[in-house]
Amino acid sequence: MHQTAGGIVYRIEAARPLVLLIRDRYGSWTFPKGHVEAEESLQEAALREIEEETGIRGVVEESLGDLFYTFTVEQGKIEEKQVHYFLVRATGGTPRPQPGETEAVAWFAIDEAQQLLQREGYPNYADLWRRARARLSVLAGHFPS
Repeated sequence: MHQTAGGIVYRIEAARPLVLLIRDRYGSWTFPKGHVEAEESLQEAALREIEEETGIRGVVEESLGDLFYTFTVEQGKIEEKQVHYFLVRATGGTPRPQPGETEAVAWFAIDEAQQLLQREGYPNYADLWRRARARLSVLAGHFPS
């Protein structure tokens, strides 16, 4: 099984959370993720992949759980993937796509992110997004308007 790690990255602006999304090379809006190097922890891999794919640095705040899915590789062989996702607070950097990996990187308000993910995202990410959105809603309560 392929092990990968990624994050739902957020920042607070004008007392409201914004979420970082990428448009992947397949044209879908999603969250940054990637492979885990042999010497890395899952959290280290998530932060490295986020910075490589988006230009944004961050800190892991908590686990959001794992996604499991299958995909087809060479000659129709089916592979399994486990993606470990974390809630990540952005600490710096400038959004920029990684050539060959991401077509676009942008910050979105939660409702805008919801619409993009429903319209142009991956359906199997719906539960992960619900968990993240619930956590971001709690966080938003800690930042008065």
